[in-house]
Amino acid sequence: MKKLISFSIAVLFVISANAQITIDHNDMPNTGDTIRLSTTTNLGNIAYTPTGTNFLWDFSSLSMFNQRVDTFLSVLSTPLVYIATFNNPFDQEHLATVAGTQPNYPSLPNISITEVYNFYKEATASYAQVGIGAKFNNVPLPVKFDNPDVQLTFPLTYGEKDSCDFEFHLNIPALGYYGESKHRVNYVDGWGTIITPLDTFEVMRIRSEIDVHDTIFADTLGFGFANDHKETEYKWYADTMGIPVMKITKRTGFGGATTAEYIDKYPVPAGVSENNLLGEQLLVAPNPAIDCISLRFNAENKSEASVKIIDICGKLVYSNCFHVANGINNQHIDISGFDKGIYFVTLQNGQFSKVSKFIKE
Repeated sequence: MKKLISFSIAVLFVISANAQITIDHNDMPNTGDTIRLSTTTNLGNIAYTPTGTNFLWDFSSLSMFNQRVDTFLSVLSTPLVYIATFNNPFDQEHLATVAGTQPNYPSLPNISITEVYNFYKEATASYAQVGIGAKFNNVPLPVKFDNPDVQLTFPLTYGEKDSCDFEFHLNIPALGYYGESKHRVNYVDGWGTIITPLDTFEVMRIRSEIDVHDTIFADTLGFGFANDHKETEYKWYADTMGIPVMKITKRTGFGGATTAEYIDKYPVPAGVSENNLLGEQLLVAPNPAIDCISLRFNAENKSEASVKIIDICGKLVYSNCFHVANGINNQHIDISGFDKGIYFVTLQNGQFSKVSKFIKE
C-alpha cells in the first residue's frame, strides 16, 4: 500500500507540474494581508525575458538588496481625505475594494511623493488600480485615474492580450501642475514553474508594455517640461499569493533601471502579526542544487532542531539534529550522494515544523 501511495504522489506531482494553473480574482490580495518583499537591481546573468509553455524560470540565485512590507487595508482604514474619493458609492468606477501601502515615489524635480497608497478595484472580470493617495510635497491629496489601470483580466489565459489607457492630472499647492498618462498592453505570454529564493511555484506570466508621458509645470518658475519613457513589467502569478511571486521592471529614459522584487515570506493573513510568526520561512538554496544545499530559517530562541529529507517516493534519505541559534540560521547539508530528482525537507523543533522542497540535478 505504501508503494501505491508513493507512486500516486509522484504521478500527481508530474501532472500538476505540467498543467496550466488558473489565476482569477480569488487569487488577489485580501484586506489585512501583509506581504514581505525583497528587491534587488543585481540580476547577474539571469535570463528573465525568455518564456513559453511549461517553461522553467530559475531565480534561486537572486540576492536581496532591500526589503519592505506591503500591507493591504480596507479603504475605510486609510486617511479620511482618501475615503471620500475611493469609497464613494456614487462613483462606481473609482469605488475601491482594497488599498495597498507603497514605497515613496522616486524624486522628481521640486516634487516629493511620500506615504503612498494604491487603491484597487477587484471584480470577477478584472483587477484594476483606480487611483493613488499620497503626500505631494507633504500635502495629502487623493488622485483619481481618469480611467482605471486594468492590470489583470480574468481568468488569465495563455496567449491573450488586452490594453488600456489611463491618466491623472494634479494641481499641487505652491508648486504647479503634475500629470501622467500611460498606455498599457498586457500579454499573457507564458506558464510553467518558477524557482524563487522563497520556494518553487506553478505560475502564469504576464508581460506588460507601458508607454509613459509625464508633464510638470512650475508656477514659481513659469515653465515646465515633459518626459517620455517606457516601462516593461514581467510578472509571475501563483495561486493564492495575492501579488506576483516575482516581478521585474525595466525602465528606459529618465531614471532608467531594471529592478526585481519577489515575495520573501509567505503572505501573512489578516489578524496575524508578521512579527509573531516563528520560522514561517524555510529557504532551501540553491534550488536546483548539485552538491550542497543551505537551509535558511529564523528562530526566536536557542534550541535543538531535527532535519529530515525524503525523496519523491517517501524514502528517508537524510536525518540529523543540530543546535539552533537565536535569529537567522543557516544549516549546510551535503547532497552530492543523492540521486537526481525531487526531495522534501522537514525542519522541526519546539517552535515550528516546516516543509520545503528542492531539486537535485
